[in-house]
Amino acid sequence: MLPIFYIPAYDGSTTEIILGEDTSKHIVQVLRMQPGESLRLTDGKGYLLTAVITDDHKKKCRVRVESVVSQPPPERKVTVAISLLKNASRFEWFLEKATEIGVTRIVPLLCERTEKQHARIDRLRGILVSAMLQSQQAWLPGNARTDAFFRTAEPPARRRQTTRRRQTERRASLARRASLARRVSLAHRASPDHR
Repeated sequence: MLPIFYIPAYDGSTTEIILGEDTSKHIVQVLRMQPGESLRLTDGKGYLLTAVITDDHKKKCRVRVESVVSQPPPERKVTVAISLLKNASRFEWFLEKATEIGVTRIVPLLCERTEKQHARIDRLRGILVSAMLQSQQAWLPGNARTDAFFRTAEPPARRRQTTRRRQTERRASLARRASLARRVSLAHRASPDHR
């Protein structure tokens, strides 16, 4: 099976591609691939290309596109919403496994009790790409759009304000009821019928 690599974009008509420095280094220095050897490329948006190395430069490897297959998006759309976890490695593990089994969209949430409020989008995207390549897929979850990938529910600060307001209103309501109950009790004791 041919090794597969990620390219950030493909317009469908390009016949020659210069790969990025990290990908080039991996192809030339780690896998020791030579000109004439074949590999596969994907943009995470359905394109799966078969290409041949024409120049094995370690920083700017050049490949010639031999064939292009456009895979349709998965028929079953699966969206998973999950809160950011305090332990980042567990969240990253989830992203990896969800991508490998074909989840089409992952929505990290910032919930009321979420302890970790920030995530490194570039790192999460790298994990998604790596898992997509590992499972030989051509589609990234969330259609590979970073802005669409990290959607949040209602901001926690606003939610906390709402919760605090409700708690304050409830306390005030309970205090009013207690005060009314005391007045009724005192009025009942003071009435002549009470004796």
